[in-house]
Amino acid sequence: LSSVNPSVPASLQRIVAHCLEKSPEQRCQSAQDLAFDLEGLTGTGSGSGPGAAAAPPSPNISRRRYRLAALAALAAVLVVSHAAIYMLAYRAGGSRTPVPSYQRLTFRRGMVTGARFAPDGQTIVYSAAWGGNPAELFSTSSDAAESRPFGLADARLLALSRKHEMALLLRPRLLQGGPEMPPVGTLARLPLSGGAPREVLEGVSEADWTPDGEELAVVRRLQGRSRLELPAGHVLYETAGTEWISEPRISPAGNLLAFIEHPRDPDFAGAVAVVDLAGKQTKRLLSSALAAARGLAWSPDGREVWFTAARTGKAQALYAVSLAGRERVVARSAGSLVLDDISREGKLLVRLRSRQYGIIGAFPPDARERELSWLDGSVATGLSADGTELLFGELGEGAGDRWASYLRRTDGSPPVKVADDIATSLSPDGKWVLTIPRTGPPRLVLVPAGPGEARTIRNDGIQEYRWADFMPDAQRILFYGTEAKHSLRTYVTGLAGGAPQPIAAAGILCNAVSPDGRLAASNGTERGILLVPTYGGEPQPVPGTGPRDRPFGWSADARFLLVYRRDEVPARALRVELATGKRELWKEWAPADRAGIVSIADPKVVAGGKWYAYSYERLLSDLYLVEGLR
Repeated sequence: LSSVNPSVPASLQRIVAHCLEKSPEQRCQSAQDLAFDLEGLTGTGSGSGPGAAAAPPSPNISRRRYRLAALAALAAVLVVSHAAIYMLAYRAGGSRTPVPSYQRLTFRRGMVTGARFAPDGQTIVYSAAWGGNPAELFSTSSDAAESRPFGLADARLLALSRKHEMALLLRPRLLQGGPEMPPVGTLARLPLSGGAPREVLEGVSEADWTPDGEELAVVRRLQGRSRLELPAGHVLYETAGTEWISEPRISPAGNLLAFIEHPRDPDFAGAVAVVDLAGKQTKRLLSSALAAARGLAWSPDGREVWFTAARTGKAQALYAVSLAGRERVVARSAGSLVLDDISREGKLLVRLRSRQYGIIGAFPPDARERELSWLDGSVATGLSADGTELLFGELGEGAGDRWASYLRRTDGSPPVKVADDIATSLSPDGKWVLTIPRTGPPRLVLVPAGPGEARTIRNDGIQEYRWADFMPDAQRILFYGTEAKHSLRTYVTGLAGGAPQPIAAAGILCNAVSPDGRLAASNGTERGILLVPTYGGEPQPVPGTGPRDRPFGWSADARFLLVYRRDEVPARALRVELATGKRELWKEWAPADRAGIVSIADPKVVAGGKWYAYSYERLLSDLYLVEGLR
């Protein structure tokens, strides 16, 4: 004390030191002993040393000083006593903060798609796709060694009511976006005791029961917008543009409906929001902006919304936000968490999830299929004309918060990083890599595949680039982007930049150009795939194609268009004859291990199909019962 305040009496120093003795036997044994010592203090101090006073202070100063000193000494006693109480409790095994327990419930290889507690709080119902098969329903409990199948395939669990009735999604299918986007299907109801499901409503992606188990809140996608309805047909909230809604959950009191609103389809960035079911207010955001969010449930008392999200990067942690907007971290994990449900007793169902992108292809010299993945997020973006060089991006956790793009020889040589941005195309002569920088003004950048300097392509008025590709002559670029006062559409630009030329209507992505560069094939529309003239003109539908078809190449003579469907596993690559619309199977692609494979995408084909590469996405998850989180 004397080092802080030299006027502190030595007698007070001794009392405080006595309270802070390391050995308990050396300290004051009771508050009465401490009071006796404090009463013995005089206005003059005693002893010697830097704290001894040479003359008595004034009575007022003395009283104030010793009053503060007494408080300091009492505070020291409280600290010591609380520490002792904590140590005694710890030694007795009674830690004040319980350690959460995680009990694994599923053990097969695949992906859990949804899970809920039954009203008894012990039975757990979930849907999962094991071993590459379609999702089906199962039930288990914390003391069960195995899960029991319901015998209902191609179905996802959406919700489970207090009246022991399940809300299911039958025949789920992806409309757009990645495989983690909520699929669309037929809403059905099924008693927990079993039986045949009763189909209720088409075009539903997600749903939740009201607390009384009488009504269902549903999310539907109509005319490009996401709608929250309760009951079905009565719109509570509708997005205005590219936003979309996921994870609808009704509060225990039944007065609020929480959900996650994502600003851009199919991005999982977003924020937690609520709407008042009594119609007293419009949508209200609770959480701050999240880099990714998937999984949401109410706390048992209805005072908080718990959710799993990533602030940065891709690994999701467990958070809670109050109705006043106060956020806190509940739990983190070495993997990525997805919250499914919280029981009335405060137990949690969470998925521990892992995600991997990989590349498989047939390359010189023997056309034997082999894997050329690098880190955890390898996606093929280009293949040289002779099949000897592969351009790919890394978009998983291994690349951090940004993409990393690489070139590697298809003989398996180590890759060479060419950019810290998104590389979308390799030029036909293999000399240039086309990239879209993620920072700075919107632009395209040509990065040399070997020695050389990068070149920037700026297009007047373009505010965002989503995708870009070299055209066959290597002098023009096809890209998908936006300009002021316009929606996303497809443009053509020269290497010098300038004013790009739109070639298709808003929302139509063209990504496969004919060998002569005069036609670009669009993704599937309501009219099927469209052939769009790159020099201007009216698009023409391709007979024999539909909304789910995606083009990825042409035959060398331009008689056939090559198409596939991203949500099919295995992916069936088809040749469609342009004159007649006749479809014939050309190749079939899938990894040998199909567990957790949710999509086959981005095929790159050269040399008439002799050499090719395709990307796959694998999602694996295990269901856990968690107790002890607060």
